[in-house]
Amino acid sequence: MATCKKCLVIGAASMALAVCCGAFGAHAIKSLLLEQVETGELTDIERLDISHSWDVAVRNHAVHSVSLILLGLAVAFCSPGYLRWARALLLAGIVLFSGLIYIYTGVKVTSGTELTPLMYLVPLGGTSWILGWILLAVGFYRHPAVISELD
Repeated sequence: MATCKKCLVIGAASMALAVCCGAFGAHAIKSLLLEQVETGELTDIERLDISHSWDVAVRNHAVHSVSLILLGLAVAFCSPGYLRWARALLLAGIVLFSGLIYIYTGVKVTSGTELTPLMYLVPLGGTSWILGWILLAVGFYRHPAVISELD
Protein backbone atom coordinates (compact mmCIF):
# COMPACT_ATOMS: atom_id res chain seq x y z
CA MET A 1 0.00 0.00 0.00
CA ALA A 2 1.38 3.38 -0.98
CA THR A 3 1.71 6.00 1.74
CA CYS A 4 2.73 9.64 1.91
CA LYS A 5 5.70 9.61 4.28
CA LYS A 6 5.64 13.41 4.62
CA CYS A 7 1.98 13.35 5.74
CA LEU A 8 2.66 10.58 8.24
CA VAL A 9 5.72 12.28 9.75
CA ILE A 10 4.17 15.76 9.88
CA GLY A 11 0.89 14.39 11.27
CA ALA A 12 2.59 12.35 13.99
CA ALA A 13 4.92 15.21 15.01
CA SER A 14 1.98 17.63 14.99
CA MET A 15 -0.03 15.24 17.16
CA ALA A 16 2.83 15.11 19.68
CA LEU A 17 2.82 18.91 19.74
CA ALA A 18 -0.97 18.93 20.23
CA VAL A 19 -0.61 16.65 23.26
CA CYS A 20 2.10 18.92 24.68
CA CYS A 21 -0.10 21.99 24.13
CA GLY A 22 -2.99 20.21 25.82
CA ALA A 23 -0.85 19.37 28.84
CA PHE A 24 0.53 22.92 28.97
CA GLY A 25 -3.01 24.30 28.92
CA ALA A 26 -4.25 21.89 31.57
CA HIS A 27 -1.41 22.68 33.95
CA ALA A 28 0.54 25.89 33.34
CA ILE A 29 -2.19 27.99 31.70
CA LYS A 30 -4.78 26.79 34.23
CA SER A 31 -2.53 27.73 37.18
CA LEU A 32 -1.70 31.15 35.74
CA LEU A 33 -5.35 31.89 35.05
CA LEU A 34 -6.41 30.89 38.56
CA GLU A 35 -3.72 33.14 40.05
CA GLN A 36 -4.93 36.04 37.91
CA VAL A 37 -8.51 35.51 39.06
CA GLU A 38 -7.38 35.44 42.71
CA THR A 39 -5.43 38.70 42.29
CA GLY A 40 -8.33 40.36 40.47
CA GLU A 41 -6.50 40.71 37.15
CA LEU A 42 -9.14 38.58 35.44
CA THR A 43 -12.76 37.80 36.09
CA ASP A 44 -13.84 34.19 36.27
CA ILE A 45 -15.72 34.64 32.98
CA GLU A 46 -12.53 35.89 31.28
CA ARG A 47 -10.65 32.88 32.70
CA LEU A 48 -13.24 30.50 31.28
CA ASP A 49 -13.17 32.26 27.90
CA ILE A 50 -9.38 32.04 27.67
CA SER A 51 -9.39 28.42 28.80
CA HIS A 52 -12.10 27.56 26.28
CA SER A 53 -10.16 29.21 23.43
CA TRP A 54 -7.07 27.16 24.32
CA ASP A 55 -9.14 23.96 24.45
CA VAL A 56 -10.69 24.67 21.03
CA ALA A 57 -7.22 25.25 19.57
CA VAL A 58 -5.89 21.98 21.03
CA ARG A 59 -8.94 19.98 19.90
CA ASN A 60 -8.76 21.29 16.33
CA HIS A 61 -4.98 20.86 16.28
CA ALA A 62 -5.33 17.21 17.31
CA VAL A 63 -8.17 16.44 14.88
CA HIS A 64 -6.26 17.87 11.94
CA SER A 65 -3.02 16.17 12.99
CA VAL A 66 -4.79 12.80 12.91
CA SER A 67 -6.30 13.85 9.59
CA LEU A 68 -2.81 14.38 8.18
CA ILE A 69 -1.87 10.85 9.28
CA LEU A 70 -4.99 9.43 7.64
CA LEU A 71 -4.23 11.45 4.53
CA GLY A 72 -0.82 9.81 4.43
CA LEU A 73 -2.49 6.40 4.47
CA ALA A 74 -5.07 7.35 1.84
CA VAL A 75 -2.56 8.51 -0.78
CA ALA A 76 -3.42 5.57 -3.06
CA PHE A 77 -6.93 6.99 -3.39
CA CYS A 78 -6.19 10.65 -4.03
CA SER A 79 -4.78 12.49 -7.00
CA PRO A 80 -1.24 13.63 -6.07
CA GLY A 81 -1.69 17.34 -6.82
CA TYR A 82 -4.82 17.53 -4.71
CA LEU A 83 -3.09 15.60 -1.95
CA ARG A 84 -0.17 18.06 -1.84
CA TRP A 85 -2.47 21.08 -1.71
CA ALA A 86 -4.77 19.47 0.88
CA ARG A 87 -1.77 18.61 3.05
CA ALA A 88 -0.42 22.16 2.79
CA LEU A 89 -3.81 23.70 3.60
CA LEU A 90 -4.47 21.40 6.57
CA LEU A 91 -1.03 22.23 7.97
CA ALA A 92 -1.54 25.95 7.31
CA GLY A 93 -4.84 25.71 9.19
CA ILE A 94 -3.10 24.19 12.20
CA VAL A 95 -0.55 27.01 12.23
CA LEU A 96 -2.98 29.85 11.53
CA PHE A 97 -5.88 28.69 13.70
CA SER A 98 -4.40 26.76 16.60
CA GLY A 99 -0.95 28.36 16.50
CA LEU A 100 -2.26 31.91 16.61
CA ILE A 101 -4.67 31.07 19.43
CA TYR A 102 -1.76 29.52 21.34
CA ILE A 103 0.33 32.66 20.85
CA TYR A 104 -2.53 35.04 21.69
CA THR A 105 -3.49 33.11 24.82
CA GLY A 106 0.08 32.55 25.96
CA VAL A 107 0.99 36.23 25.62
CA LYS A 108 -2.23 37.38 27.28
CA VAL A 109 -1.81 35.03 30.24
CA THR A 110 1.90 35.64 30.79
CA SER A 111 2.13 39.38 30.13
CA GLY A 112 -1.44 40.66 30.12
CA THR A 113 -0.93 42.03 26.61
CA GLU A 114 -3.73 41.40 24.14
CA LEU A 115 -2.54 40.84 20.59
CA THR A 116 -6.01 41.46 19.17
CA PRO A 117 -4.85 42.10 15.56
CA LEU A 118 -3.38 38.60 15.59
CA MET A 119 -6.84 37.16 16.17
CA TYR A 120 -8.08 38.64 12.88
CA LEU A 121 -5.85 36.09 11.11
CA VAL A 122 -7.36 33.07 12.93
CA PRO A 123 -10.27 32.73 10.45
CA LEU A 124 -7.68 32.21 7.71
CA GLY A 125 -6.81 28.96 9.48
CA GLY A 126 -10.42 27.82 9.42
CA THR A 127 -10.66 28.82 5.77
CA SER A 128 -7.49 26.81 5.05
CA TRP A 129 -9.06 23.75 6.66
CA ILE A 130 -12.28 24.14 4.66
CA LEU A 131 -10.38 24.52 1.39
CA GLY A 132 -8.10 21.60 2.28
CA TRP A 133 -11.06 19.33 2.92
CA ILE A 134 -12.76 20.43 -0.30
CA LEU A 135 -9.59 19.76 -2.31
CA LEU A 136 -9.23 16.40 -0.63
CA ALA A 137 -12.83 15.47 -1.53
CA VAL A 138 -12.19 16.49 -5.16
CA GLY A 139 -8.89 14.58 -5.17
CA PHE A 140 -10.58 11.42 -3.92
CA TYR A 141 -13.40 11.84 -6.43
CA ARG A 142 -11.07 12.42 -9.37
CA HIS A 143 -8.67 9.56 -8.61
CA PRO A 144 -9.23 6.60 -10.96
CA ALA A 145 -9.13 3.98 -8.18
CA VAL A 146 -11.94 5.69 -6.31
CA ILE A 147 -14.04 6.57 -9.37
CA SER A 148 -14.09 2.97 -10.56
CA GLU A 149 -15.32 1.82 -7.16
CA LEU A 150 -18.06 4.48 -7.08
CA ASP A 151 -19.47 3.58 -10.50
